[in-house]
Amino acid sequence: MWIQNRAESIEAKMLNKGDSVISIQVICEAHSFVLLDSTKTIAHNEILPAYKEAEKEADEHLKLYITGKIPFPLINKHLNTKKDKFKTTNLAYTLLIKEIELYGIENAIAAKVKVRGTFNGDIYLTGKIAFDTISKNLCVKDFNYDVNTKNTLLKSANWVFGSDLPQMIGSRLVLPLDSAISKVPTLMIEGIEKSKVGNKLDAGIKINTVHLYKTIVTNKDVQYIIAIDANAHIQLERSAFNQNLKPIRIKSVKQR
Repeated sequence: MWIQNRAESIEAKMLNKGDSVISIQVICEAHSFVLLDSTKTIAHNEILPAYKEAEKEADEHLKLYITGKIPFPLINKHLNTKKDKFKTTNLAYTLLIKEIELYGIENAIAAKVKVRGTFNGDIYLTGKIAFDTISKNLCVKDFNYDVNTKNTLLKSANWVFGSDLPQMIGSRLVLPLDSAISKVPTLMIEGIEKSKVGNKLDAGIKINTVHLYKTIVTNKDVQYIIAIDANAHIQLERSAFNQNLKPIRIKSVKQR
């Protein structure tokens, strides 16, 4: 887990906070990505953008992004670690799962479930990637039988609809992100403290809201970006002004 930044623009403006206070607001528009894998895919700045004077005062606002990807082979390995028996509500039929294969289709996910028992064959389920803002879990919503499977089951085995097959598989397709999200302020502050002036700064970050920014489903993996809206402040400590400065001496020059 690491942070990579890409600065877009840098502006600054003097603020009127009274005669005894020097206040400068620096506005840095940047993308800060918290990456959960080792693949460095986010472009960063070798040289910072040119500075310019800000036209107006801006709100103290910070937006961060957590990005990651989950390979389908890893998901399938997790899903197939345990085989379960499913029974319909009337307990008259039994389904035994032999194998589950998850894959991507048109920015959604699909599952091919091989079952044996009263019904032998393949059952297909589809769903959309979602994010639970309360539990901070990446999950799957609307996970249910696809159209072709519904038509087949209606003709030959409509009792399958009485099983909890979609709910059971869907309950396993959950990625907890609460721990990663809660570490973001600490990671940012630690990065500031490691800078050249970090020992002279007092920084704080407060997370306000978290939501799913974007998902991309490919034939290899599920990629996602979680957006975090936060407030941040950075203050110079008083010790930064208590340095021994040498007086400037100006030599007099005699006029001829």
